[in-house]
Amino acid sequence: MLVPSATEMILTNNVDPIAYEVGDEIWHTPLEEAILAEAEKTAHHFPATISSHLGQEQLAGLIAEDMSAHLRAIGDTYTTVDGVIYTLREPTTDRPADGYAPGMFAEPVVVEATFEQTSDYGPRTVTVRWSDGTTSQPMRWYTDEILFSEGDLVGRTERQICSLHHRRDRDWLQS
Repeated sequence: MLVPSATEMILTNNVDPIAYEVGDEIWHTPLEEAILAEAEKTAHHFPATISSHLGQEQLAGLIAEDMSAHLRAIGDTYTTVDGVIYTLREPTTDRPADGYAPGMFAEPVVVEATFEQTSDYGPRTVTVRWSDGTTSQPMRWYTDEILFSEGDLVGRTERQICSLHHRRDRDWLQS
């Protein structure tokens, strides 16, 4: 497995701006746990033929092993088969308690989401409040096909929400 690091690191990816803090302090996530959690997410995006052949747990273990081999020091990167890029980087010192700082992201991120459904059979929409103070409805979907919650959206940019919506829709169509 991994050699414990004496420095603090952040494990980030190009899809989800919420990062794992990795380090020796007790309130940080050990790198092995952060990698395993991300490997489990990645395993769910593999085609059903692969995951049913190996099993989700074994597939996640193989992905975690491969990620661990590539993510050892600040600056290391790893790209999953579905295009998510993981990077170990140094933490920023001016990070506020809520995790978001003005200018932290090039695009505004969701700070609040309100879900609406006009009829039992109609599409569901979400109205979001962005970090720049604006509001919009970035997506619409049918709840009998895919599901979203506020936790799926808060902290994401519009581009990331579109990517997440596309991925979940694709996964539903392939199931």
